[in-house]
Amino acid sequence: MAFCRKCGKQLNDGAGFCDGCGMKLNIGMGSPGENQNGQKKKTGLIITVVMAVVALAVGVILIGNHVSKNNRYQAAIQIFNAGSYERASHEFTQLGNFKDSRWWRNQAQDELEQAALQEQLERDLTTQQADLHYGSSVNVGDIIRFGAYDWLVLDVQHGQALIITVGFIERRLYHIYQDSLESSLTWENSDIRTYLNGEFFENNFNLDERRMTNGVQVENKDNQWYGTPGGNDTVDRVFLLSIEEVVRYFGDSGKLRNRPGENSDLISDDYNYARVALNADALAGWWWLRSPGRSTGTFAYVTARGSVDLSGIHVNNNGGVRPALWINL
Repeated sequence: MAFCRKCGKQLNDGAGFCDGCGMKLNIGMGSPGENQNGQKKKTGLIITVVMAVVALAVGVILIGNHVSKNNRYQAAIQIFNAGSYERASHEFTQLGNFKDSRWWRNQAQDELEQAALQEQLERDLTTQQADLHYGSSVNVGDIIRFGAYDWLVLDVQHGQALIITVGFIERRLYHIYQDSLESSLTWENSDIRTYLNGEFFENNFNLDERRMTNGVQVENKDNQWYGTPGGNDTVDRVFLLSIEEVVRYFGDSGKLRNRPGENSDLISDDYNYARVALNADALAGWWWLRSPGRSTGTFAYVTARGSVDLSGIHVNNNGGVRPALWINL
């Protein structure tokens, strides 16, 4: 039921004017209650629309974020497959729990650890090759590079090789002459032994090469022809060959044991050529042995023609130096 808003008279259904006051009426005007209900419906509709818009926006954002993460995820997999494991690990860490990113990150970390291990193994292998870079391939008569020089292999036994420089590497006094020491001078207390096991050894081999050498027992026999004392045996890393060793390794004609004559000072035989040593300019020269000569203060040597002079020469002479040493293979 409807009433006039001006005079309050009850209105007939469908009337255009109020019978009481003649006020023109709006067709379809409802009661205040009906108007309020309509307003509520309108407000509810607006709220619903707003919520739908917000939900749509949130959905768009979420979908966009998912698409963005998925793109990053796919890119990270490509980075991993390309072998850039450190970068891939970072990308998968940033993705957090997205899909199986944690698994991929762990895979990348495993690859990094494996790569680090491989690098360490390669470094160890390099060190081992420095320690074992000759191995079983070394044979007597070979020429190998060791330290700063080329060396001739004289002997191979028990995983070690005896080597001597191909030529004489320098000229040097055997010992600085002193009257007070001449009568007791041997290889043991000579200047040349000190030099070879000190300055020469330290300056011509790197750390790995020095590790390949060991101190060995060096036998210092008396001169077999003249009886001059050879002194105490020593332990050396670097040494000069003895008379016995130069005969053993360069060729033994039997003359050391069977002296050609009482006045003979030399072993001169078919092996002379093998004992000839050249310097860096390809010139032949004589070179020191560690064995004593005819008397104290003299030491045996190999002549420029390759014969072995057991009578020796005085220590205060510049002779060729051919270091020898045993190395681990």
